[in-house]
Amino acid sequence: MIYRKNYLIFLVIISSAKLFGQDKGHLIFSYGGSQVYQTEFERAFSKNNNFDKQSPSDSAIQEYLELYIKFKLKVSEAYRQKLDTQKSFKNELAGYRKQLAQPYLVDKKSNEKLIKEAYERYLKEVNASHIMVSLPTNPSPADTLKAYKKAIRYYNQIKSGELNFDSTAYQFSEDQSAKLNFGKLGYFTAFSMIYPFEGVAYNTPIGEISKPFKTRFGYHIVKVHDRRMSQGKIKVAHIMKRFNNEQEVEDAKTKIEEIYKRLNEGETFESLVNQFSEDFNSRKRGGELQAFRFTDNNIPLEFREAAFALKSNGDYSSPMKTKYSWHIIKRIDLKPIGSFEMLEEQMKIRVSRDGRNSINKAAMIDRLINENGITEFPKQIENTFSAIVGDSVRKPNWTPSEDLFSDQVLFTIKTENYTQKHFIEHIKLRRFPKNQNIYEVLRKYYINFKNESIMNFEEGNLAIKYPDFKYLVREYEEGILLFELMDKEVWSKASQDSSGIEEFFEKNKTNYMWEERAEVDVYELEGKIAKKVIKFLNKGKDKDWIIQKFNKKDPLAASVSSGMYEKSQKDYLQNIEHIGIIQKKQLENGHIEIVHVKNILPVTQKELSETKGLVTADYQKYLEIKWIEQLKKLYPVKINEEGVKHLFKSN
Repeated sequence: MIYRKNYLIFLVIISSAKLFGQDKGHLIFSYGGSQVYQTEFERAFSKNNNFDKQSPSDSAIQEYLELYIKFKLKVSEAYRQKLDTQKSFKNELAGYRKQLAQPYLVDKKSNEKLIKEAYERYLKEVNASHIMVSLPTNPSPADTLKAYKKAIRYYNQIKSGELNFDSTAYQFSEDQSAKLNFGKLGYFTAFSMIYPFEGVAYNTPIGEISKPFKTRFGYHIVKVHDRRMSQGKIKVAHIMKRFNNEQEVEDAKTKIEEIYKRLNEGETFESLVNQFSEDFNSRKRGGELQAFRFTDNNIPLEFREAAFALKSNGDYSSPMKTKYSWHIIKRIDLKPIGSFEMLEEQMKIRVSRDGRNSINKAAMIDRLINENGITEFPKQIENTFSAIVGDSVRKPNWTPSEDLFSDQVLFTIKTENYTQKHFIEHIKLRRFPKNQNIYEVLRKYYINFKNESIMNFEEGNLAIKYPDFKYLVREYEEGILLFELMDKEVWSKASQDSSGIEEFFEKNKTNYMWEERAEVDVYELEGKIAKKVIKFLNKGKDKDWIIQKFNKKDPLAASVSSGMYEKSQKDYLQNIEHIGIIQKKQLENGHIEIVHVKNILPVTQKELSETKGLVTADYQKYLEIKWIEQLKKLYPVKINEEGVKHLFKSN
């Protein structure tokens, strides 16, 4: 099955020609009552193909022409079946439209400044501690003042030398982790902390403490211990032995030390990973982990310290312990943080998702106010506030009275009126904290309502202001429709048509055959036991007996993997003629590999159950071919060969 998102991206690319100019050029083909012209086809081809300045080959044009014809036929059929009227379609398109609108709803100047600032900070790492005085979720002015006074008292006492920062953090910080770490946060970088906290940490001199500052969590005092250039991103591999409790720690340690010994004796890191590492996700990659920075707190600190202590690529650590495991770490590569050009897109995405976005949004709203012109009516706004207060808004489960849903205008954006009714709809499910002044809460909600209305007004008019946005939404619309249509006519239809699949399989059985196959056990053995293992295999002993016997004293002496393979899948099966040991070779790590063939199966017909996935995929292709033939009858296609000759020609 094709993934929906990837399919939509492909369809957006293939249909993107609508974005471009009005000089249509030569007619290329018609279908039903519609036409496709040169400019549209060339733009679509260019978006979906890479070619040099020279014109693409005739064969490439012909191949894409057939693909584009099929695309156009399916688009027409989707609209004929009125798939665009379904509620599920409309909801999905609305979601995509929201995503597509986001790049148009940012202030470019402000955004560029924030992106560059984020990158500059991303190049550095800050080591800091903090003291926090917390605030409740909806603090009253009294709550805020009380917290501030407490924070400023700590600040003054630390500055005067009356209190020590670490002991103050341990005794008084309301960040509970301070009881364990004395408020120490270690090294962090941009995006590790909420934006206001990050800003203070990057701007406070080394060795100094900041004045108390407020975030949504409370008041903080930050002490900066160090600021350094980034240590870069390190890529490592590891061998891991787990333990689940204190009783298992020593057993895991004994095993990791034996592995370390064998590593020092010349066995390769990769072979030891494959045999013994209990990180099963990384084992299939030779123990490799995703590259990480010293500031990535999702990785244990002791692991990061050991990794960054390795001086050269290929170096490996002695066994080291984290909370739940023993590790041997091998350094693969260490790279500096990439250039701004390399990381710009990543910075854009991360800036849009953290607290910086509120700064950009404020700048965007200011710009839209200047562009659109907003007229507010203060008297009506105050009358609305008074009416809401008089409606007993503080009552539990407040339901606004009908009188509040009036058409009294609070402000206008261009010619669009925003009324008391709109504002009531905005706040009717919101809370009114008892410890806050109700007029202050209403003013806050009104500002939110006004700003949200400004952004929604802009979003609603994007298609008018930006033709490329209009057409991009149109392309996603067609993409969703075509996915639904293909699922209906091909993918689900084939998957659910059991009798059709069986009939297709019976007619095409010869396409689904097993090659000659062999059932094999592949042993990796210490050299000193290889001859003995061969002897016992020749006597008919099975793999379980072999492993139990030879691993009794040394659990690392022998390992085995088993499988059933077609001859073409393994080099050592190419000339197989008999059951038994067919290959013995020495590996780079000094071990001996033995391939033991237990059974040989001749060429046989596959059962449907053994190849149903492939048969279903072939059946889907068959159904699509038949369906396209029907569409060509419903929407007759006529190719203008003369127009095709002019494609990608200068005249």
